[in-house]
Amino acid sequence: MAFKGYLVLAGVVVLCAAQPVHQSLPVLKEQPLEVLFKDTQGVLECVVEGGNKNVKYSWLKNGKPLSLSSDVTQRKNEGTLEFRKPTAADEGSYQCSAETEHGVATARPISFRRAYLKPVPKPKVQEHKAVEGRPFKLDCAAPEGYPKPVVSWKTLIDGSNKPEDYLERRVTPSPDGTLWFSNVTDEDANPKMKYICVANSLALDHEVVLAEHYIKEMVKDTKPNNGDLVPQYLSNDIMAKATDVTMIWCIYGGTPLAHPDWFKDGKDVNGKPSDRITRHNRTSGRRLLIKSTILEDEGTYKCVANNEVGKPQEHSIRLTVVSAPFMALKPTQRVLRKTGEDAYIPCKFIGKPEPRVTYTFNGKPLTTSDRVTTNADGITIKNAQKADNGYYGCRAVNDHGEQYAESLFYVN
Repeated sequence: MAFKGYLVLAGVVVLCAAQPVHQSLPVLKEQPLEVLFKDTQGVLECVVEGGNKNVKYSWLKNGKPLSLSSDVTQRKNEGTLEFRKPTAADEGSYQCSAETEHGVATARPISFRRAYLKPVPKPKVQEHKAVEGRPFKLDCAAPEGYPKPVVSWKTLIDGSNKPEDYLERRVTPSPDGTLWFSNVTDEDANPKMKYICVANSLALDHEVVLAEHYIKEMVKDTKPNNGDLVPQYLSNDIMAKATDVTMIWCIYGGTPLAHPDWFKDGKDVNGKPSDRITRHNRTSGRRLLIKSTILEDEGTYKCVANNEVGKPQEHSIRLTVVSAPFMALKPTQRVLRKTGEDAYIPCKFIGKPEPRVTYTFNGKPLTTSDRVTTNADGITIKNAQKADNGYYGCRAVNDHGEQYAESLFYVN
């Protein structure tokens, strides 16, 4: 079934599968898949919602019991961890468990990662001269960091202290930081205008200057212009993750300008500005934007650049789409039944490659029986008994990630 189809189905099934619940039954508050920290602080939340008396919390780090210290403490009456001065050694996969009167509740693993930007030296101002009407570029090396820093370009007139965002139809920045001029004109060569490349990162509360350039001089072109298009930055084959933003680049230089058209497996995908897939994103067609990638986006993409003067140019890119496990059928947090009734706890994952799914009961592998069975869609409990009370979990793992969810099952 289509990936986006599962998104709709998940919402429908969750509504239909909703059962009467007792809101005081203790369940763990849902947690994010990833938490970033800086060098000065870090917090991993873990707290029971509903009944929260006499709860015993514990943590695993990378699958092993975590010991607390003066630098890693736990909040009173919670399982929440506070890191006083976290370092790279604190990075890892953390998982919280809460032992309640009904069993052991387990949270999904959290990736705890340091947000950083590798220091860059102060840039040396570079001066250039360019050939009028010809393709040109200004270099800027994107620094290493996590999450990946956002690189952008600004201009600053000498004597001013207010850089302005640089937007020009002839000019396109590529993901490696380079600023590509499809062609340069007299207005680009201003000896008082500085081109500044900057990086923004969640690791810092200020932007970092990476490069500074002046185009000091424009030289007249002595060669005839035959309108030939010159490849500047063309995306190679790409692997993208479902739900991520994907960008495919096709930058050609030359005069007149070329505004590429885009095709997927032979079908026009230029789109409108509001479409999920569109070339209309302030790049004059030189970038195809996929706002939220789905599995069906996999295929061969082709850009065709034609300025009606030179020879048309084509470039093809193969897009492969993978997916971490995604929950198509999500269990409700609490399921309440009377003795002897049957119950169904929905839990279904999709992913690419197909994930491996395992089930747990109170944090340990689930033992199935004639009454308690599992299949690709979840867990079935027949003729429910009080001995069935506890936390039922389902975990999916593949090469691109992990997902976990659980329900508290209560028989009265």
